[in-house]
Order: sequence, then C-alpha cells, then structure tokens
Amino acid sequence: TVDPAELSLFDVRSFETVPGQFKTRLCYAVERSATDGPLRVGEEPDSVRFWSPEAFERDGMALSERLPPVTRTLSWWLSKAHDALEERPLDR
Repeated sequence: TVDPAELSLFDVRSFETVPGQFKTRLCYAVERSATDGPLRVGEEPDSVRFWSPEAFERDGMALSERLPPVTRTLSWWLSKAHDALEERPLDR
C-alpha cells in the first residue's frame, strides 16, 4: 500500500485502443521506501507482473509498439519517473 500523497504524477495520455474505445492512462512514481507490503495487482488489471529495470532488460521485455517512438524505451519512463520524484515538494 502507499499513501496517495506520496504519489507523483509524471505522465497522462489518452488513446484509442480499438475504433471507438478510448482510454486514459495516468502514470505515477513513488519511492519504494514509501510503500508498505508486497507489490500486488489492483482490482482492474487481469494480469500484471513487476520487474526491476535490470530484470526487464535481462528478460528481453519490450514496450508496446503502439506507444509513440520516443516512449518505447524503458529509459524514457525511468527518467520521467525519477524527474517527478526529484521535483516533489520538500514539505511532503
């Protein structure tokens, strides 16, 4: 679990998954030390797996080809998440 006040929003995008069906994705970053307990799937996803950045690369995982080219690398997402955490107000 995590206190919602610890989350830092770093990416918002809307997209059409299939013709006429639209979704909005909100991406948050949080320090692992701000979480309590094991990582687990929430209510909506039917399957989720968690990787460390090293395991993601080692296991040959790839991001969706449907993403814009600039966002298809894990390093882009990690950079945005790290930037969001660094920009957090100190009074949290």
